[in-house]
Amino acid sequence: MLPPIVFIHGWKASVLVDRITGEEKFNYRLAQLLGFGDNDFLSLPMEWDKDGNQVKDNLEASKPCHNVKAFCGCATLAELYGPLLEHLKKSRDVHTFTYDWRRSLDETALAFEKFIETVKYTSLGRAPQVIGHSMGCLITLNVFVRRPELFHSVLFGAPAYAPNVSSIEDFSATERMNT
Repeated sequence: MLPPIVFIHGWKASVLVDRITGEEKFNYRLAQLLGFGDNDFLSLPMEWDKDGNQVKDNLEASKPCHNVKAFCGCATLAELYGPLLEHLKKSRDVHTFTYDWRRSLDETALAFEKFIETVKYTSLGRAPQVIGHSMGCLITLNVFVRRPELFHSVLFGAPAYAPNVSSIEDFSATERMNT
């Protein structure tokens, strides 16, 4: 029997919804990617609780982005994770870890470690094969180095191991963060 698969997406690749209303707030729309419109809602609160953890807002990750849409969601410009996940689900036990890509990597890595532990436990001790993409590779590597026994194997796709330069304003927020 094949081990389960865990998929972890890349940076900015989960749908963010309002945890109270369920309304989608971010889901790869062309206008958002190009920096049009008001994206201030994506800023996290600059407050910390008594334990030193950053306070959360009302947004949470619900699922990986399946495609890029334009024209109010009427036209699909590109497929993202949808085709891959649908293909894998035809023959494998697939578990998708979604995370709020605005949060710290340490926080996300701890949540991912708990997720992997749960998948392994519910799969009768079978360690999962993990497929990571982009920032998901960095999160996976963090856990893999500390807890290799949780993994059957790992596939890194386009890993985010080094900084890059982007011409799209939304993906290059460094200048705004330093002002």
